[in-house]
Amino acid sequence: MKNLILNLLAHKHLMICIFVFVLFYLLFYPSKFVTIDENNYLSIAHRMFEGDLRFECSGYEGEIPIFDSTCIYKYNIGTSLFLLLIFVFPWINMFVVPLLAYVLSVCVFYCILLKIRLDTRWIYLFASFPVFVFHSRTILSEIFSLLFLLVVYLLILNTFFTDKDWTKQRFGVLKVILLVCVIWLGVFVRYSNVIVFVVLTGYALFFSKFSFRSKVLIVFELFVFSLPFLILFFGINNYLYLSPFRTGYFYTGEEKFSLSNILFSLPRFLFYLNLYFPLMLFFGVRLSKKFLVNTLPFLTILIFYSITSNTLFRDRWIDIITGIRFVAPFVPLLMLNYFDRLEDFVFFRSYRDKIFKVLVVFCILLCFSVSFVHQSFLHESKYIYHTALPF
Repeated sequence: MKNLILNLLAHKHLMICIFVFVLFYLLFYPSKFVTIDENNYLSIAHRMFEGDLRFECSGYEGEIPIFDSTCIYKYNIGTSLFLLLIFVFPWINMFVVPLLAYVLSVCVFYCILLKIRLDTRWIYLFASFPVFVFHSRTILSEIFSLLFLLVVYLLILNTFFTDKDWTKQRFGVLKVILLVCVIWLGVFVRYSNVIVFVVLTGYALFFSKFSFRSKVLIVFELFVFSLPFLILFFGINNYLYLSPFRTGYFYTGEEKFSLSNILFSLPRFLFYLNLYFPLMLFFGVRLSKKFLVNTLPFLTILIFYSITSNTLFRDRWIDIITGIRFVAPFVPLLMLNYFDRLEDFVFFRSYRDKIFKVLVVFCILLCFSVSFVHQSFLHESKYIYHTALPF
């Protein structure tokens, strides 16, 4: 017990962070979900529990007819797979699942800070990031995407960024298998996650210190171990959407790419990101080889969503949180570059402890404020959806 307490005290910032977040979570515990997306994710979980993802249309909100009177929901099964827990174990409240996912995300990001030797007190800024706090109180896919990105990033750090050649590493094959499993779980949560995972993994492998032979071997292993997931992925798509290469968005008409969307979405993405962290894109977008591993995947997904999405921003105050929710899971990539740059400043090094004391107080107030805002959002929402859920 004594050793356990000492170990916990050694990571006091992580413990304080989790305690404060969970405390505010309990003080403002989400009482309901109010969006059609949450309704759909939960409905898919219910259908999975019942044993069939295709069902007879009943006229409820979010159902999409694919032929005759057969309906589906448009989203992939990943997020609902975790929500399935509340049907298997009825005593678990649905909002406990994203809470646990976010606490795990905080722990993984803390491990990343330790691994790359950044000040662990940055964990307060990560944990209080308003988009994360807000969506951790929902059953949307953002927090699950965040968790899998961070786990993939940590696995890449431990697998590719090492002085030992691949052929001399212990459990090398097991590391690749674990990496593949986490990547595909993230893809099942949200299709577009594959873009970041491919760019991140590819860049990290290309610039690793491994021999050419080792790199070829790793690519081969990644491909071979991905095959079962690829077959499963196409099989599910074929069953649900009647083609291996379709998604649910095919039936809703949302699979649209338009360069004109950039003029609307990209300036808003950039504005809100810099609003949270002053000059974040200036300090966070770093193009040297060491930092491009973070910059390149983020810019790729930012451009992707700028081209495909023009409905995220509705010029309301809540846009500051919900408007960037699709790119938010990948913001930690820029955070790492941003935090590293700040630590280089002489002013920061001179007043490090004082700055962090102010930041801790600020982050606690921010976490409280966002929790309060979300609770107010729930109370004020007039969205009432008819569903086929058993509760």
